[in-house]
This record gives sequence, structure tokens and C-alpha cells, in this order.
Amino acid sequence: MNFKLFLSIILIQFNIINAKIKDDQILENTCLGRYTGVFHSFIYYSNNQTSDQYYVIRTAWLLTYPDRIKNELKNKNFYVYDKNPSTKCNWLLRSKITNVGIYTGFIYQKNEENKLLQEEGQNILTDIYPSVEIALTVIGSFIAVCILIWIKTIIS
Repeated sequence: MNFKLFLSIILIQFNIINAKIKDDQILENTCLGRYTGVFHSFIYYSNNQTSDQYYVIRTAWLLTYPDRIKNELKNKNFYVYDKNPSTKCNWLLRSKITNVGIYTGFIYQKNEENKLLQEEGQNILTDIYPSVEIALTVIGSFIAVCILIWIKTIIS
């Protein structure tokens, strides 16, 4: 089997991205309404239900990871919204978190900065790993490679 092909498949499956971001990208203002929930999960949270200091965690891991993040936020006494609490744009990208080379999420801020909200979000994304999603990706990749090898042996 071609090792470069195998490595390419693994890298694509793991969705590994570069952990380095330029400073000007961190200060990017965006309108989260432009994204769809099909490929990303958005978890909106704040200190309490009446606060206007909103933060959102955006992650591409969709099976169990968003619920684990929500539960951890609730355990730390943060209010988690069911949907976007603000329909306006100007969400400020604050940080991009990777854990062992795997992208775990982005953190955006709305209105005034609250270091506690941002740091807790970063800690949660660093401490909680999308292990179920990663395991399924590895198993799926292994099965795909086995099927390709099997097909190659049948054709030969």
C-alpha cells in the first residue's frame, strides 16, 4: 500500500489543522448567522440569563462533544442558551483551541470582554477531548483502508 496515500487519508480524516493563527485573525469580527449548524455546533453561554456578555464555542465535532461541553459549562454555573441570544453581527473571535494537535473549537465574544467566561471556555475545550468522535474516525479510517486492501487483492 502506498504510505503517502495512507498518511493523506489519515490526515484528512482527523481534520488536523495548523494551531498557529496570526494576531489579525484573532480580532476578526464575524456574523455567526452566516454559518449553518450542519457542519458546526454553536454553544452560547454567559454568566446568567440576563447578562449581555455573550460567548460562543464553535466546534466541528458533532456527536457527543457539544453535549459534554454544555454539561461542563452548566456544572461551572454558567447559563447555556438554546439558541443565539443576539441576532446582530460583530462577534469577535477570541481564541482557537487545539488539544494534542486536534482542533477542538473557537471561542467568540459579544459585547464587553469577560476574562472569566473566555478562560473557562478555553479550559473546557482543553480539558475535554472529542474522544468518541476521534475513535469513530480512527475505526472508520481503519475499515476503509482494510476494504481498499481487500479490493486490491481481489482485483490482482
